[in-house]
Amino acid sequence: MIKRVNKTLILAAAAIWAAVFVLPDNKLHVVFCNVGQGDAILITLKTTQILVDGGPGTEVSGCLSRHMPFYDQRIEMMVLTHPEADHMSGLSYVLKRYSVSTFVSVSVSGEGVGYDELKKKLQESGISQQDVEAGDRVRMSDLYFDIVWPSKEYLAENLNVLGAATNGAGLNTFSLTGILKYGDFEVMLTGDGDSRIQRQELANGNIREVEVLKVPHHAGKEAVRADWLDRVSPELAVVSVGKNSYGHPREEVIRLFSDRGIKILRTDLEGDIEIVSDGMKWGIKN
Repeated sequence: MIKRVNKTLILAAAAIWAAVFVLPDNKLHVVFCNVGQGDAILITLKTTQILVDGGPGTEVSGCLSRHMPFYDQRIEMMVLTHPEADHMSGLSYVLKRYSVSTFVSVSVSGEGVGYDELKKKLQESGISQQDVEAGDRVRMSDLYFDIVWPSKEYLAENLNVLGAATNGAGLNTFSLTGILKYGDFEVMLTGDGDSRIQRQELANGNIREVEVLKVPHHAGKEAVRADWLDRVSPELAVVSVGKNSYGHPREEVIRLFSDRGIKILRTDLEGDIEIVSDGMKWGIKN
C-alpha cells in the first residue's frame, strides 16, 4: 500500500514539474507550423493563443501539441484567411480537440464539403464569429492585428449577396492580410494574398515596414510585386510550403528576397519555425 502511494506521489510530482517547464513566459511566440503544402500559424503570448489557418490536414494538431502546454485546451482566437482547403481543412480537427472563443474571417463563402463541415462545427459550438476588412484592428491581450486587406470597396464590388466571389479571380484575392503587432515588433501575415491585390494594398496605404513577412501563396509565381516587397521591407521572410506539383517556391520569387538581403526560411526544410520577441528585440528559436 505504501509503495503504491509513493508511486502515485512520484507521478503527481513529475506531472507538476512537467507543467512548470512549459509555463508560458512573457514573450510573443509566432510558430509557422510545418503542415505540408499549406498554412498554419500559432501565435502565443502568455496564456493567449491565436491560430491563423489550419493547413490541409491533421498535421496542425501535432504543431499545437508541440507548442502549447498539454493542460491548455483553449484557443482564444481562430483566424481563417480564406476558405481554401490548404488553409482551412485542419481547423475542423482543431475544433474537435480545443475550445475556441472567437472565430475571425472575411465575409467570403467557400465551396465543398470541407467548408460546409467547418461552418456546421462553428454554428454548433456557438463560437463568436467576426468578419473583418481593411482598416479594422482586432485586439487580443497585448496583441494587435491590423487588417490590411480586403477593403470594404473590394468586397462590395466582387461578392454577391451570399458572399460568393463574382470576379472570376478565385478566393486568393479576398485573402485576409494583416499585421500582427506586439510592442515595436511586427509580423505581416498574408495568407494567399498575392501580387493580384498588392497594387491596391499599396494604393490604400495600409501596409508598412515589418520585421517578419509570411510570404504570400507559398512563394508561387505571382506571390509578390517588387515595389510591394520594397515597401514591406522585412528582415526575415518565411515560406510555408510542402511537397507540391506547382513548383513552389519559385526560384524567381526567392531571388527577389535574396537580392535584397532578406533572410529566407522554409517550413519544408526547417520544420516548425518559431520567432520569439519581447516587443523590442526578436530572434529565431533554435
